[in-house]
Amino acid sequence: MWWAECSGGNNQVDPNKQPNISVWAAPYTADPSTLVSTAVKVATLDGMTTACPKPGDAAAFNGIYAFKDYSDIFLVRKVDGVVKKVSLMPDVFLGDPVYVSANEIWTLARIYPGGVLDPATLFMKISLPPW
Repeated sequence: MWWAECSGGNNQVDPNKQPNISVWAAPYTADPSTLVSTAVKVATLDGMTTACPKPGDAAAFNGIYAFKDYSDIFLVRKVDGVVKKVSLMPDVFLGDPVYVSANEIWTLARIYPGGVLDPATLFMKISLPPW
């Protein structure tokens, strides 16, 4: 299981923006004491002031954790804590990641041509460059 802990923000307009995000992982368990003893901090994204991931904003598969920001997706690799940021064109809003691997990410997306919302939601496959 994966999760993010976020702190340090005082933005009254958007309290979900946080400058300190820690990504954690642990084997799945229903026992709180086992969770505490097996949890490891995988990566720290300090100073990024991005949106703190909420349930539904993230996906984890194959040792990669992906979570969405406002228009970007951040990927964290469990084995070494490497962080990768995926951005597309300014008019594309990346939605909830659905599947992620070391080579690709599948995500929902919407297009805002000229800042106007296109009512279509797209399902996109984005190929990733080598880590």
